[in-house]
Amino acid sequence: MTKWMWRFSFLIVGACIFLGCNREKLPEGMPKLYPCTITIIQDGKPLSEASITLHPEDSTLLRWIPGGVTDRNGVCTVRTLGRYPGSMSGSFKVTVEKIEAEESSFPGDPPPGVDKGEWDRKREQEKLRAWRLVEKKYSSYLTTPLEMQVSAGKNSEKFDIGASVRDEIPTLN
Repeated sequence: MTKWMWRFSFLIVGACIFLGCNREKLPEGMPKLYPCTITIIQDGKPLSEASITLHPEDSTLLRWIPGGVTDRNGVCTVRTLGRYPGSMSGSFKVTVEKIEAEESSFPGDPPPGVDKGEWDRKREQEKLRAWRLVEKKYSSYLTTPLEMQVSAGKNSEKFDIGASVRDEIPTLN
């Protein structure tokens, strides 16, 4: 490669970096987004794998829902629509959810003398069990006490959600 080609290549790469050739175009009408992190503490420790959602108080922003999942340090780096880094500015209610589920080890065949149809119905009801690991009030924007203000610049908030819980979620069967 000649000296001229190297310079040209360097110029193209520099222009792409400066102009943002690799930046993904935001959807039409999406408000400007600002960096935002949320840390969740439970029982004095970081809560990992919790789902975080920011619910805008401004109803015109409801189509752009920011949120994410906490990492092992309890930190959620917020993304809007699960894809675009950051959140729009405004006032938000913050919900936190963490669910644990397991399949039942209910045996497949009924014991002697038990009706197979009844056994299968019970087995189906016991197929999946789930527990809420965060107090229920944090899972709805109507009841959560957590609030956050996002504005231009970097935004960071830390919430302590108290003691851990393990509340079974009733099945719909």
